[in-house]
Amino acid sequence: MPPISSFLSLQAFTFYGLQKSLSEVSMLSLGCCALLLLVMLVCVLKWISRSSSIAKTNKADEEFTASFRGSAHLLALFQTGMVFPGSARAAVYQNACRELSWHLLGTDTVDKNYMARLRTAGRITPSQGEAVNRTARHVTDEVTRPFMVGVGGMSAWSLPVLGLVGALLCLLDGLGREQTGVGLWSSVLLPLLAGALFSLLVAACQRSLAHQARKATTQVHDFAVEIGVALDRMFVDHRQPMELLPSLGGMGITDGPNFSQPPAETVAPMPPPAATPFTAAAPSPAPVPAPSPGIGSGPGSGPAPAAPSAPAAPRPAGA
Repeated sequence: MPPISSFLSLQAFTFYGLQKSLSEVSMLSLGCCALLLLVMLVCVLKWISRSSSIAKTNKADEEFTASFRGSAHLLALFQTGMVFPGSARAAVYQNACRELSWHLLGTDTVDKNYMARLRTAGRITPSQGEAVNRTARHVTDEVTRPFMVGVGGMSAWSLPVLGLVGALLCLLDGLGREQTGVGLWSSVLLPLLAGALFSLLVAACQRSLAHQARKATTQVHDFAVEIGVALDRMFVDHRQPMELLPSLGGMGITDGPNFSQPPAETVAPMPPPAATPFTAAAPSPAPVPAPSPGIGSGPGSGPAPAAPSAPAAPRPAGA
């Protein structure tokens, strides 16, 4: 029994080497560890704050979803004007219904005659339904953007770097004071170990925060798709394949562009006629028939010369 009793005694759990190493650590090494601890605490506090904010948003979204599932019709919550502070899904729902009311009724104001005007409004065109879906997607991106802020920060990777810098400073300080042995190596290794341990803790916190943010973002995107499909089925008339574009006359434009002539810069201007007096044209001489080629005419021979005319006979005096 003596070995068991000695093992269970407090003397068996005393680490003399560890106590000696920690007792000989320099003040610079302790200061570096305190700095690393401060950075780690700041990162953990930020993680707690962001995680609490996302949890509040999820709780508000659950309250809104429960009210939305139990509502009388699709626009009941919008008609009654119920408010859900901090709910991302409620923001998507309110903006989508406001855009739908604008296309259906010409206004997004809810009054006492809202339901009666909604029954007689009919349906909207597919392009107007696409505008409602586009508004829902835009609001979804806006309300989910704060979820992902700071998720992939550099806090977890900065701690090992700070630990390495602190270890180098402790090494230079120990060599300058001619310190050797256990005290020197304890002062050098302590910032490295602290930086590695704190970085693992901060990385775990960031991983948990990233998982919560992605889950909340996915849920809001899914709800935006759900509300878009529901509004599309109830209020969009897909029997019209395509809206006809108005003509120029229907838009009030009577004088359209004239494309019968090319642009002015591509046509050279015609010079004005010269101011000269009008004169009759002289008659053109009759064409002289060409002589027929002779026997010896060939490719190199020219036309035959004309025969000389005989002189005229003299006229008598008494005639």
